[in-house]
Amino acid sequence: MMNVPPPMRFAAMARQQFMSMQADGLLWKISITTGESGTDCNVLIDIYGDEGNTGDIQLGEAGAYEAGTTNDFAIKLPKDVGKIYKMRVSHDNSGEKNNWELKQIQMMNMAEGMILFKCDRFLSPTEDDKQIVRELPALKPGEEPLPVKKYHLDIKTGREKGAGSKAKVKIMLTGEKSNTGPRLLGAHNFLDDREDQLKKGRTARFFIEAVDLGPIINVEIGHDGETKKEGWLLQHILVKEDGGPSYFFPCDSWLCKERADGVTSRELTRNGIFDDSDDGEDDDDDDDEE
Repeated sequence: MMNVPPPMRFAAMARQQFMSMQADGLLWKISITTGESGTDCNVLIDIYGDEGNTGDIQLGEAGAYEAGTTNDFAIKLPKDVGKIYKMRVSHDNSGEKNNWELKQIQMMNMAEGMILFKCDRFLSPTEDDKQIVRELPALKPGEEPLPVKKYHLDIKTGREKGAGSKAKVKIMLTGEKSNTGPRLLGAHNFLDDREDQLKKGRTARFFIEAVDLGPIINVEIGHDGETKKEGWLLQHILVKEDGGPSYFFPCDSWLCKERADGVTSRELTRNGIFDDSDDGEDDDDDDDEE
């Protein structure tokens, strides 16, 4: 998370002072509207523009988001990101009230005027599609917003002894337009109901939703495993864009601190684009050994 000045409650800042501080274009009023279900989790935003992104910025304190309210903050962005086109909003699932219904987020600044990010969905481990991360395209008068797309991931584990893993895995897709940020893979984004997804010889299927990334260029994937038993032999990843092409990323390498080169994360380079790709039958091994 970026080290930025803490956001101030807008009511605590005199309007005239706020207006005078906008000269560099980095100070924004951000208004977050909650629906019928609030949250006491920590809320993070990451703002993307054509010159980069801010990194995660925490807004307010845990417990600030009550049902049916709008929270206003004044924040100074850590850098100029250029023309803003999307926002990623998430919570850390740390509170007792983790079923947050987010209606919308509004950004206002003297230089760029008002930018709206509509959501009208839950960020929740149990409601909607069980995601606690949402990507929201910027809505500006006279401009067509970028579409939100779903990306299907077929992740193939190798067949060697000990190839499977139960470690926590994170992945980031990067396209020509943007990236997804690191996303946790788990029960919340499985595309089937089987347990032990990253098991020897299996193809695990997940999904990620994001504002249009453009053609996928690379994939970064890693896990938190510390031991040889938690190591993972990743064979390949196939990324399938809803209504679009598929992208193939070979790996054929261990992600393990005690095997091969000792790394638990890798950046994979695209090695094929297919209009209609089929990864073949899922050749699950009946062997219970991971």
